[in-house]
Amino acid sequence: MLNLKDAQLQAPQDSTFQHLCRMLCCNSALTELSLAKCRLLELLVTYGFQRSQSTWTSLSLKGNRLSPFSGPTLERLVSLCPRLQRLNLASNALGNDGALALARCLPACACLQELDLRGNGIGDVGLAALAGALPLVHTLEVLTIWGNHFGPGACRALAEALAQPALARLRTDVRPYVVDGEHCLALQEV
Repeated sequence: MLNLKDAQLQAPQDSTFQHLCRMLCCNSALTELSLAKCRLLELLVTYGFQRSQSTWTSLSLKGNRLSPFSGPTLERLVSLCPRLQRLNLASNALGNDGALALARCLPACACLQELDLRGNGIGDVGLAALAGALPLVHTLEVLTIWGNHFGPGACRALAEALAQPALARLRTDVRPYVVDGEHCLALQEV
């Protein structure tokens, strides 16, 4: 496990970033990596993960200022990490576009067990796309999504997805319920 959470690196242009990415590229023993608040995603995908088959099973990109424009990079990252079991993308700003990109690549995640998307500003469109992809991720056990923008469409889509027998094993931090015929979600312990 390498924890670089909140590393005090100056800027992505700094040569330290490039050396770190090259080091990670060459290391085949590491399986867990925390890059919370490091803003290294672009460089990692470009230098680190692209040059070798990734052995990462756990990756934290919490608080990395990921935006809706990070979607294609996330898609590439997931395709380059075939053994990924835990992915933490909490406290970013993925929005609908980032969630749509993630929903497209989630079915290819053959090992993903935990996904954290809390506080990403994802709205109805992105949450509905994620809900549609959930039944296709057969290994997913824990999904945390509280702190996004749950409109009526997202609440309905998530309630319908979570009601499917294929997702009976899935633990999530939201619990669907119905009030006056409208689907709603409540926060619950995972």
